[in-house]
Amino acid sequence: MGELWQEIRYVGRGLLRRPGYTAAVLLTLVLGIGATTAVFSVVNGVLLSPLPHDEPEQLALLWLVDARPGFYEPRNAVTPGDFRDWHDQQQVFEDMAHWQAYPVTYHDEQGPHRVDAVFAGDGFFGVLRADARLGRTFLPEEDLDGSDDVVILSHHMWQNQFGADPDIVGKTMRTGVSGTSVSTIVGVMPTGFQFLDQQPDLWFTVGLEEDQWDNRQSHFLNVVARMNPDVTRDQAQAHLESINAGLTELYPENLEGWGVNVEPMSDAVVGDIRPALLVLLAAVGFVLLIAVVNVANLMLARTLGESRELTIRTALGAGRGRILRHKLTESLL
Repeated sequence: MGELWQEIRYVGRGLLRRPGYTAAVLLTLVLGIGATTAVFSVVNGVLLSPLPHDEPEQLALLWLVDARPGFYEPRNAVTPGDFRDWHDQQQVFEDMAHWQAYPVTYHDEQGPHRVDAVFAGDGFFGVLRADARLGRTFLPEEDLDGSDDVVILSHHMWQNQFGADPDIVGKTMRTGVSGTSVSTIVGVMPTGFQFLDQQPDLWFTVGLEEDQWDNRQSHFLNVVARMNPDVTRDQAQAHLESINAGLTELYPENLEGWGVNVEPMSDAVVGDIRPALLVLLAAVGFVLLIAVVNVANLMLARTLGESRELTIRTALGAGRGRILRHKLTESLL
């Protein structure tokens, strides 16, 4: 260790005596490593871990595919009747839930405010394995009673509109165009909780009436599901296609020409940006490779320029191992 420390000090003094060489090596490495790290950070956040949920690889969005002649749309909302049959007949998902998203008007002392909201069906937060920071999430019976009775706040909404009131649970708020709808606040979600790539301000229940579940013409429910741990996306797709085929025989006037699509939620979040990010990552990786080669060339050129010094050290008794250790120490430093 004593000889190693002596070698490090000797190499350090040598680098300080050659500031041009040292600056060129450092600048080359900084540019190569910095660019690669920056782009990889984006790729890691967007492609490798885009979903802040427990076991996100099991989450999927379920769509109807309009494959009728002259039409093709892979992401269509489902009807209440379709969702009910999928939910009752499926065997490959832990659970599935329906949801809708659109803005609502929230009223306070300053007047009306337009905020983003998600209307979540029974089991929605269970599918995401999400718990409230304060209070609770929705109860199954609350989804049956109507969507104006209870509401959950986002952490951002709780802090900015309600002053992070620790006793907010149980209080009420007014929503709707005229502000006549009164909802009881039952919970506050944790910091940063989001669904897909959005962070809604409010969460309501959907509250479909019983007769609406027979609707097989109006496509307005989005579906999120969590696959069983031992089920792949292809298996879930085949299972849902089998269910859809049986429903098509029962309701040909509604489902003839319609298919299904099990889309991993990560794909829905990333969208079409994946190829561009992968190309960019490959490009900066190549830049890093060029930087490494340039540094190697600089060090090789310097080593060749030190032939007289290395000859003297050899003549004074330095063995090949000692000289090799010197060059490795310089490279490491």
